Amino acid sequence: MKLDHAAANHSKRTGRRSVHAGPTGRACGGPATPHMSLAMNPALEVPAARATAERQAGPGAEGLFPWRDPGLLADPYPYYHRLRAEAPVYRDPLGFWLLSRYTDVSAVARDPRFGKDFSAVEGTRVSVIRGGVEAPMVAELLRWMLYRDPPDHRRLRILAAKAFSPRMIQGMRARVQQIVDELIGDHSERGAMDVIADFAFVLPVTVICELLGLPTEERDQCRAWAEAVSRGLDPLQTPDTVARADVAVLEMTDYVRRVVALRRRSPGDDLLTALISAEEEGSRLDEPELISTVNLLLFAGHQTTRDLIGNGLLALLEHPAETARLIEDPPLIGNAVDELTRYDSPVQMVPRWARENVEIGGCRIPAGDQVSLLLGAANRDPELFPEPDSLDLGRPNAGSLVSFGGGVHFCLGAALARLEAQIGIPALVRLPELRLVEDAVERRQQRALRSLQALPVTFRPGPP
Repeated sequence: MKLDHAAANHSKRTGRRSVHAGPTGRACGGPATPHMSLAMNPALEVPAARATAERQAGPGAEGLFPWRDPGLLADPYPYYHRLRAEAPVYRDPLGFWLLSRYTDVSAVARDPRFGKDFSAVEGTRVSVIRGGVEAPMVAELLRWMLYRDPPDHRRLRILAAKAFSPRMIQGMRARVQQIVDELIGDHSERGAMDVIADFAFVLPVTVICELLGLPTEERDQCRAWAEAVSRGLDPLQTPDTVARADVAVLEMTDYVRRVVALRRRSPGDDLLTALISAEEEGSRLDEPELISTVNLLLFAGHQTTRDLIGNGLLALLEHPAETARLIEDPPLIGNAVDELTRYDSPVQMVPRWARENVEIGGCRIPAGDQVSLLLGAANRDPELFPEPDSLDLGRPNAGSLVSFGGGVHFCLGAALARLEAQIGIPALVRLPELRLVEDAVERRQQRALRSLQALPVTFRPGPP
């Protein structure tokens, strides 16, 4: 569905063309719910505390950004446009700030006055969040480089960075191509596949498992763990999703611990062995950090790439002229992947915490407050991307997207994700008479990550 249609439908549902913040949400400052800015991520608040906040905020508490509106899950971009137009720096009634302009999102992503280590920011009160820092999910995230700031972040990142250098990534091209060819061959005679389950998941999880030296036979279990963890990162939680995320972290940690012990006894030519060696020779990684680094690489190494391929192929199937353009001009694929990522970003929002008082767009962000960078909104900002709701595989500045973050936290695996998409997407669109089974498309009920549950397609059967 095109965004202008979605906006019209939203107006029809609400009976009005725009919604103003009112007393429960402000563009700058305003009375926020007490202590609601203390969450490391909206996803990690105590559900009871969130319910209390909503009772205190009163009717219409969701303000300009209705977190529970089903339309937000189906198509968040009209909501982003409205937010950017009416309150680009907005304090949500639940207490954290939402930034929707490209300039603000890009600047904060690179600004050292904003951090990701929520435990280091005075006022975050992590001791009351989801059972405190000892809760499995919280404790795990605190060890991930994603939630560490320099100098710890740099120490952890350096250990893994060599495996993701441009030379190493290009060296993986032949193996990625081989996996893609095998996956296409496995389904070519059937004339049908679920792109998510049969291709978009299998490709990146196979690559990251081989890179780490983990057995690919465990990939279905890895998928279950990753699903639970990703739901645990969503801005809206239930006690069930919180509990499932905690269990998944414990099970994944136990699995990786056993593989680490095996690799200590029998080293291999893989990233896990390299991480173990670096830890033992330089004493730079303790055992929990080592295991958590592997957990992060296993989780992040396939989830967002799966969603990049899935969202990207769906966009192409909905824009047949752009699909034909890509088939006719194969070298366009590099820019095309960036444009597909911009158009429907797998990661829609990421958190930061103000380490000191900062002013953004005339709004004072107090030290300790959480700021949510709406990457999906920034990627559709017309100030940088003309006609932002149009898919243009030749867009000159598609590479300016913010989906991979910025500054010291720029995505470590961005080059690998791009490589997998650049090889995988063309192989899919070249399937003869490729068609979308429209009524069977399923989207995951998540907000921070934009992800498909199922993407069934049909095509003319035959040898690859």
